[in-house]
Amino acid sequence: MMKSKLLYLILAAGLMLTQCRTPARISHQNLSFIYQQDNQNIHPHFVTYHISDSLTRIFYKLNSSDLLYSKKGGDNHYIARFAFHCTLYDSYEYELIHDSTTIYLEHTGDNGISQRISGSFDLPVKDGRNYLLEIKCHDINRNEKVINYIDIKKEKPGNRQYFYLKSGENAQPLVRNYFALNEPFTLETSLKGIKELTVRYYQREFDLPAPPFSTAVSKSFNYSADSTFVLELDENGQLTTSLNKTGFYHFLMDSTSREGLTVYAFGDHFPKVTTVPSMLHPLRYLTTQQEYDHMENEANKQEAVDEFWRSSGGSDDKSRDLIRKYYTRVEQANDYFTSYLEGWKTDRGLVYVIFGQPNVIYKTSNSESWVYGEEHNALSMQFTFVKVNNPFTDNDYSMNRSPIYKNSWYRAVDTWRQGRIY
Repeated sequence: MMKSKLLYLILAAGLMLTQCRTPARISHQNLSFIYQQDNQNIHPHFVTYHISDSLTRIFYKLNSSDLLYSKKGGDNHYIARFAFHCTLYDSYEYELIHDSTTIYLEHTGDNGISQRISGSFDLPVKDGRNYLLEIKCHDINRNEKVINYIDIKKEKPGNRQYFYLKSGENAQPLVRNYFALNEPFTLETSLKGIKELTVRYYQREFDLPAPPFSTAVSKSFNYSADSTFVLELDENGQLTTSLNKTGFYHFLMDSTSREGLTVYAFGDHFPKVTTVPSMLHPLRYLTTQQEYDHMENEANKQEAVDEFWRSSGGSDDKSRDLIRKYYTRVEQANDYFTSYLEGWKTDRGLVYVIFGQPNVIYKTSNSESWVYGEEHNALSMQFTFVKVNNPFTDNDYSMNRSPIYKNSWYRAVDTWRQGRIY
């Protein structure tokens, strides 16, 4: 971010609403837009950091290419004007609004060069309970809004929102929790009196999710760490480190706690699909075990992947369309659904990659319901994902599987294999 080009016009014109009610519970609204990157120009990212028992800092990042720039009066510079409309709710299920405020900002463009726009703003959030934060990012010049929902966890200290990450090279706040091997990063905590952090390292090979119709019981997770070590914090509550092995690293206040921050090393190119393994592995959703094993054992795996898509598409043009769409969904699943697993390997990622964006999504504090087709139509499909209490992530959901999905699943897979995007 170039600070000289980012102007805060109004940092909250006061708390505009307190203890008010909204027209409808969020849990009753169709939130399908939350997983529809293709239909949105603005793609903001946010990270929550509790800096005290009464204040919460929201870090944001978006690209200048997401915004519309225009000249302002007689000024020769092109200006993007945007705002964050923030509303603090009880939860998805309750209409009660605790606070609401708006932050207005401007950014001066630089000859059409795409730039990272990042910064932070503070919100008054009391500890002792959890909340739901709705942030509407408004491109004022284009008059377009996108909505993000963030779970605010402030019921008890020590969870992942009491830590934040920044680049080890330029100290820029990071809105991700995964790193390339040996990429330096700095971790900071607002917890007082903490001089060191216990780190538990896990290296696990997880099975891919079973199809939606499978009733097989998933393996339970072994919480015994592969290794444990301690890192010291400086007087500012910070430490700089890097990850030297793939896996995930759980940073804890002490060795007896399960609350903390987890960071991941999935591979140097994650979340993008740019390597042969990252193209091959998601094909398991479209192949038999025998077909997949054959591709895995080929000396030239790139050629094996290409041949699969050529065979499915029947022509170079159709094959390219299939490849583009399929791996775009894989990358989007990585953006949306990554937990302790890469996003495409999760239950929601499995359904998203094969079936695409749901037409309807209902979300509660503990679940998501996806509908493909028209609501209340007998021909529509509905998937339910239940939130899992996971010490490593707040983004772990388990699908309610059922034999009723069997025909729909094989129909979708066959559609892909016959050269058509489902």
